[in-house]
Amino acid sequence: MKTFNQEKRLAVFLISLMVFSMLPLVAPNASADEARDASIQLTVSPTEQTINPGEAGEYTVRVYNTGSNPVTVQLSTAQGTEQDCSAYSSTITQIPGAIDAGSYEEATMNVTLAQNAEGSCDTTVTANAQDSPTPPDPPGQPATETATVTSTAGDGSGNALYGVDLSMVTSSKTWGGEDTTEWTLVVENTGQQQATVNLVIEEDNSASGCSDPDSLSPGLSESSVSVDPDETKEVTISLGVTNEQEADKYCWEVTGTVTQDPTGNTSDAQTFDITVPILKECSLSLSKTSINVQPGGEDTVTATFTNRGNSDWTIRADAAGPKEAWVSFVGGSSGLLPYSGTGTKAFSLKVNPDDSVNAGEEQTVFIQGKDGTQVKCDAELTIIVGQSYGATISMVSSQLNNIEPGTSATTSVTVENTGNGVDSFRISPSALPSGWTVELEETLVTLDSKHTPNRKETVDVTVTLPDDALATEVVNIDLAVAPTSGGEPYDEVTLSVSVAAV
Repeated sequence: MKTFNQEKRLAVFLISLMVFSMLPLVAPNASADEARDASIQLTVSPTEQTINPGEAGEYTVRVYNTGSNPVTVQLSTAQGTEQDCSAYSSTITQIPGAIDAGSYEEATMNVTLAQNAEGSCDTTVTANAQDSPTPPDPPGQPATETATVTSTAGDGSGNALYGVDLSMVTSSKTWGGEDTTEWTLVVENTGQQQATVNLVIEEDNSASGCSDPDSLSPGLSESSVSVDPDETKEVTISLGVTNEQEADKYCWEVTGTVTQDPTGNTSDAQTFDITVPILKECSLSLSKTSINVQPGGEDTVTATFTNRGNSDWTIRADAAGPKEAWVSFVGGSSGLLPYSGTGTKAFSLKVNPDDSVNAGEEQTVFIQGKDGTQVKCDAELTIIVGQSYGATISMVSSQLNNIEPGTSATTSVTVENTGNGVDSFRISPSALPSGWTVELEETLVTLDSKHTPNRKETVDVTVTLPDDALATEVVNIDLAVAPTSGGEPYDEVTLSVSVAAV
């Protein structure tokens, strides 16, 4: 009995040992099978594109082998189930042979749009991969990857024989004050036959933000062009705009139709627009363009501004020039310059010149209309300055002392013109005691304007005393300068003469 139990335990031990010895062999086989499973990555470029109806768009399909064994790949495509997709179809090339581990291969997919294609459609590319192990290893599990792209029907249209595509490098423009604005329209023949394309421009008031162009009417340099297959021709669209055009955005659509297509369905359209910005422009007229005003005097001028822009704007009147200080505005210098109605705004100017220039000189002051600090229009106002009058008289010493009776003494006075023009002056002494005499070298002097070096002159004054002049006597002689025409003197000085004791 003991011997039997020992033999039984020995048998169980040997069986267990055999089972455990097999476990390492099973695990590596399972790992090797996983390594043989196919593994790929799929990309399609571009992910979306626009294709004209009747034409095909090309996509590049790339399959990466991210597994450890070579793989063979089967590619297929499918369109979406949306209604628009009924006019879309696709084909795809296959990748010949196997793709090595860590490498990639490319295929080409073409999506073709029917003549009536509209909207957009998604196309899904499916790649089924199977690894290709080295015999006698068995193949692993296959792999499947998908990628989706979107194709959109463009504005152009075409078919195998006829096709046209219209385009512009710049379709939106902002008017900058030029007489003529131009767009360049590129007409491309995308068909297989020479095509004659008729071009027609229509207003596109329904476009977002666009207003009725009214009198604006763009023109074509050519209304019909002949274009060879896969060639292009440029047509110029011209539009004249003036300052009177109201500030807004205006839109049009040009349509090109292939005349040879009997169905009349081969056409394309291109929109274009222009934005006319707010223009703040004006013109100015003065009620007087030249005035004569005496220094210290006053005259008035009315400045009337007319709106030459395309909207209401606030105008500020101003004066500019070396003598701008002579001009001031009465009742304000700014206000609304309306676009509608009379379209005018008037300001009253007051002109007050001084005598800082010679009489008869013309000074130009520019009356301006400004938008903020920017001058928009101006006009010249010529101011002819009249003459101012005045003079001064002075002497170096106001005294002649200790003059002996019966003798004479001489001093001098200087007369200076303080007016701004040539003038003549009379020098006259006051009344004297009996026997006293005053002799002036000149009683009349003519002097230039105060703005010249010859504005002053010195005149000798000789006083003669009588023989009986008293030693205690002091005589004051007033010397005055006055206009030659008479009137009050401009200035005077007093000469004091004392008699010497003998």
